[in-house]
Amino acid sequence: MPQKEFAEFQWADFFRSNLNPSDVEWTAKLIDKAVKLAESPQAKAQPGYVGDKPPTYVCHDEND
Repeated sequence: MPQKEFAEFQWADFFRSNLNPSDVEWTAKLIDKAVKLAESPQAKAQPGYVGDKPPTYVCHDEND
């Protein structure tokens, strides 16, 4: 049985391929940019994506 990749690793790969730290002067700006990217339609395939959900939406673990 193939092992599942942790969602955190999938998100890290996504950010690594879509953000360039040298484009951002300060870490806080990079975090703001990452949050906007995580909420964008570009991130729709990522596990736990809630960008198109209402603000009150709660993402549950798939084992719940």
